[in-house]
Parts: sequence; C-alpha cells; structure tokens
Amino acid sequence: MLSTLNIGQLGNLSKRQKSKDMVPLKHINLIDIENLSEINPCFLLNFKVKSQTKDEFYSINLQLYTDDIIKITSKCKVECNCKDFIFRCSYELWKRNTLVSNYEYIKPPKKSSGISVCYHVYSVIKYVQLIGTITELKKTIK
Repeated sequence: MLSTLNIGQLGNLSKRQKSKDMVPLKHINLIDIENLSEINPCFLLNFKVKSQTKDEFYSINLQLYTDDIIKITSKCKVECNCKDFIFRCSYELWKRNTLVSNYEYIKPPKKSSGISVCYHVYSVIKYVQLIGTITELKKTIK
C-alpha cells in the first residue's frame, strides 16, 4: 500500500478537474464535524453537495489529519457516493490508503486514468482550503 495523499495533492490532481466548473459554494453544505481522536488530531467532515445537473445530493466524507489550521500538507482521506467516484476514482485512491472507508469490492477500472477525484470531492477540497481552519468550518455547519 502506498502512502496516504495530502490535501494539496488531491486539490491539484489534474487539468481535467481544474477546467471543469466547480460546484458553486452555495451548493456545498457542511453537515457535521467529528473529532475522531484526542491523541492525534483527526477530523471527519461530512458534506452534502447538490448536483448541478440533477435534483439530488451527494454525500462526501473528508477525513483530515490536522490540529486546526488546514495546510496543503495535511494528510487526508476522501469518499463520495457518486458513480464517477466509485467506478473511476476509488481504486487508485484505495491503493494509496486515501479512502475513508475500506471498500471490499473495489476493482481496477477497465481503463485507469491514474489518481483522480470526482468534481464533488474536488470542490469540497477547494472549499475547505478556502475556509482554512477547523474552527471556521464549524461555524458553517448547517
């Protein structure tokens, strides 16, 4: 298993992600932040992101290993319940120990495009980087 990626690496994955329109900030809702450990700072952030094309929401979990300030070097794990993430992104992230859940059913895609994330996860990562701290993120919980 390769080492876990950091938030900077996931936020700068590919030109494909950068060229896509990000999900508008008003469609990103932080639902909950859970402190997973008192010894090693680790937070699980649960987001709901509204689809831009359908009348549905996707659930994104972002696990951050940081005290309060979110740095580009902060290790993280992610997951999204959209089909793009499950079928295109999850295998490469699983190989790098960068999935929140340890999926048992992950299979290599027929055609691998390397490490990538869906644009829901990409938008959440950019949102978290924009806010900058766990303290400030807690103020945005809806």
